[in-house]
Parts: sequence; C-alpha cells; structure tokens
Amino acid sequence: MNYKILQLISSQETRIKDYEKKLHHLLGESIVEVNYYELKYDEPLWDEGVYHCLDFGLEFTTENREQYYFIWGKEFTQFDVKFERGSIVKEFLSIEVFCKYNVTNTFYWRSLAGIAIENIRVNWSYWSFVGKEGRCAYPQDVIITFERNSEVIISAMEIVDEKAVEMKDHITIFFDKSLFQKMKIKS
Repeated sequence: MNYKILQLISSQETRIKDYEKKLHHLLGESIVEVNYYELKYDEPLWDEGVYHCLDFGLEFTTENREQYYFIWGKEFTQFDVKFERGSIVKEFLSIEVFCKYNVTNTFYWRSLAGIAIENIRVNWSYWSFVGKEGRCAYPQDVIITFERNSEVIISAMEIVDEKAVEMKDHITIFFDKSLFQKMKIKS
C-alpha cells in the first residue's frame, strides 16, 4: 500500500471519529421541538405516511434549548448525512426558498418528545473510483435510539417507486426499523 493511501485512511478515520463525537453531544438529551425544512412547493411533500422524506433536512431543539440539525450534505461525499450543532438556517443562502414545518406534535414525534436519547450509531457506506485504490467512507444513515427502545433512522436517501435510492438530495426519516431494512433490501 502506498503512502497516499495510508494518508487517506488515517485522515478518513479521524473524520469518522470527529463526526461520531459530534453526534454524541445528543446522548442523554431530550427533544422538545422538531422542525422539518423543505424547498417551497405548492404543498408539503414530506409526509409519506409510514416514513417522512424531506427535500432538505430537520432540526431538533433539546430540553436545554440547544439546536442540532441533519441535512443532506457533502461533508464526506455529495449527498451524505450532514450533522451540525446550531440552527439549520445558517445553511440557507435564501430563507425565502424554504418552508418550515413544526412536526413536534405529529403522530411519530409526539411519542418521542421529552424522552432521552440513549444511543446513536452511524451506518457508514463506501465508494471508490473505478481503477483507483482506496475507498471513501460517508455517513449514509444515523440511527438514534431513545429510552424505551424507540428508534429514528435518518438517511440520505429518497424513496422512488417504493425503492430506496441512496446518495440523494433528500433526508428520509424512518420510525420503523423493519420498514427501513425492507426498503434498503429492495434497492
């Protein structure tokens, strides 16, 4: 293995650790508000019934009034799951092209309000250039486990014709692990 590949692996490992360390700020926190942000359309398009598919991202406010957000980003590769502390608004070039939806009291989120986050893990995916050595990791899915074992899966994917298409400019949120796995298998 050559020196450049070793550097890439070392740098990638550091970036993975840093990303996961940022996520761990959420451990023990309780979510009190959830907002979805989508590009402006004639009507909201995020509610697919058993999952939510956003054409941008979501923002949490925790019990201690901290804000965190997930969007489809390009931190590791184009269309990964970007996670940051702070307001999602800092990502906007123009607020006028987005709609904000407070979904705190919707069916799925209402049952999670005030429940502490117990665990967070990341499903890392990999890609590489054809004919080149090495591969690049990117966060495809973030799985948040709340006390009482409820899970929310945040994924950089879009569901098209009932199939998951990864590395898309959408964030899809699953509240049912078996549905998430079923969609991934179909893709």
